[in-house]
Amino acid sequence: MVRYNIDYSESGVVVPGPSHEPVNKTMPDKVNDVEEYIRSFPKVDSHYCRSSTKRDYLEPTLNIRMMYRLYNESCGDREMEPVKENVYRKIFNEKFNLGFHKPSKDMCDSCALYDNLKKADGLTKEHQTARDAHLARKVEAREA
Repeated sequence: MVRYNIDYSESGVVVPGPSHEPVNKTMPDKVNDVEEYIRSFPKVDSHYCRSSTKRDYLEPTLNIRMMYRLYNESCGDREMEPVKENVYRKIFNEKFNLGFHKPSKDMCDSCALYDNLKKADGLTKEHQTARDAHLARKVEAREA
């Protein structure tokens, strides 16, 4: 077959046929719609890892499947045809640097102590007051 192509081509080099766009390619307007939808989710700032990572975080209660279900409902409300879940997942993974949980080192000692006491049902009013003061200081520090 290669010999045939070389013998019967004018220059001796096989010229590739015309290229065409794949039939199943996702339309750019649908890709843009998915990107805008993903951007609409509120980002959670990383506290201790701010300087060492460029990753943004979403609420830890979310995941890609849940986000896709919400997107699918949104498309139904707008009477649009949604993209398939694998396309949504590909866009999410390739075009966004997002995670769903805070890194384990992203919790200060006060917050970790509060969470442990809350899980063990050992939380007192003093702990709650200290936690509220701690959160107020944290907000002030972020705004400064």
